[in-house]
Amino acid sequence: MESAGVDKSPQPWPPLAALIPHRPPMLLLDAIERFEPGLIECSVTPRAGGPFVEGDRVPALVSVEYFAQAAAAYFGVVHRHSEVMHMGVLLGARELTLEVDSFPLDATMIARVREVWTDGQVAQFDCELRGVGGARLASASINVKSVPASASLQDGGAPVEAEAEAAEVP
Repeated sequence: MESAGVDKSPQPWPPLAALIPHRPPMLLLDAIERFEPGLIECSVTPRAGGPFVEGDRVPALVSVEYFAQAAAAYFGVVHRHSEVMHMGVLLGARELTLEVDSFPLDATMIARVREVWTDGQVAQFDCELRGVGGARLASASINVKSVPASASLQDGGAPVEAEAEAAEVP
């Protein structure tokens, strides 16, 4: 018997592990909740024993990593049918606003990133993290670079060459 209120229907998007190079415990996002051209929303639920947990909370600064992983997922969805898998590399964040000091464990939040501009390789995203009831918890503007992943991420390979290439960005 299924629990009431639990949506067991398949998601229209691939699992995050098929789209981005992060693996547990560093895969912090739960799932893609919404995607449309220029926008992605991903759920994230900090859990006990997870990275960055301090006591029973996660510092709000970790929202920058939530935004970066959501941008990487955006690139993953956009490039999912190309022969070469792409990943997003965080170049920087600005206009970071933290409305709270930390996030409670087991509280699901939504990381929303909207593409503001792109030249095909570098993109800027406006980001928001919203909690229960839609309260804004954090916001920032991030710059990311889309780079081809040299290893098969679907096989759990490490994108070593892509990371080295990204490290050369001034």
